[in-house]
Amino acid sequence: MITRGGFLSGSAATFVAAGESVPSSVTTAYQPGLGYASVIVMEKLGRLAKQFPTTQLSFHELSNGDAIRDGIISNTVQFGAVGIAPFLIGWDRGVPWKIVSDCNNYDFWLVVMDPNIKSIKDLRPGDKIASPSPDAINTMVLRAALERAGLPNNYLDVGVVAMPHPLAEQALLNRQIAGHIATPPFAQDEVKRGGHVILRTADGFPGGITSTVIVATTPFAQQYPSFVGAYFKEYVSAVKLIQTRPDDVAQMYVEATAGKANLDDVRGLLHDLSSSLFTIAPHGVMQVAAFLAKIGLIKKVPASFAEISLGFVSDAG
Repeated sequence: MITRGGFLSGSAATFVAAGESVPSSVTTAYQPGLGYASVIVMEKLGRLAKQFPTTQLSFHELSNGDAIRDGIISNTVQFGAVGIAPFLIGWDRGVPWKIVSDCNNYDFWLVVMDPNIKSIKDLRPGDKIASPSPDAINTMVLRAALERAGLPNNYLDVGVVAMPHPLAEQALLNRQIAGHIATPPFAQDEVKRGGHVILRTADGFPGGITSTVIVATTPFAQQYPSFVGAYFKEYVSAVKLIQTRPDDVAQMYVEATAGKANLDDVRGLLHDLSSSLFTIAPHGVMQVAAFLAKIGLIKKVPASFAEISLGFVSDAG
């Protein structure tokens, strides 16, 4: 058990400073998609629960970053996996959260079914394009790519519809929408079923960017620094497991989807993407912040990455 100023007995010992309390409950929220396998692995391994047996740990899949942000604000969520754009917008507006770690580095694909649409210049205002939310990093990649292609960055905003990835895939395959700014495994499945890609992340942000970060509420991190430190260490362990044992992680992920994901497909994706999709140090965060300020979605740019981080990681550039 955890004692004040002592250790948890067993191999997964965690030091808790004298006078520091242990949280009674902690909720982690994440979104649909393979990029959140690291959070699923943390839950499946259960090592954090063994270190903090008196803390009730909950992991919930929510539809988008807006729902996670609302949970952070209401203090019903303490850790969240949110897109870097919604994170920066929330930070700019006073949401009390900071970055714990990178979560994933998606290569977003804008997938369409119409063979006549060969580039984003073939899309027209009003064409329905699915993204988790209007301010999702998916949408920002589209806006940045439009600008680089010589079009207004808001040229297609009127057609962007908020839709979770599983529903968006079905809508695209049924030709109910023109395109889907998709993530693995949805993007690959859409291409396999007749879609084609007209835009990738590098079209908006050359060199790629961190798409999603793990955040914690600032008050929670200040009150429970030992717990947050242990959480970060277990998250790092989960990422390492993905990189070294992708087959085992594929099985965990498929089980978490109640068998909806195809094991062979997930296994193949993890073998191909595990080292690039999952890292610890974010990159391109300040680049995204500068773009958001340029288009008026945030009023200020962080003075440095340290201003928006809890100090476990630095921006890799």
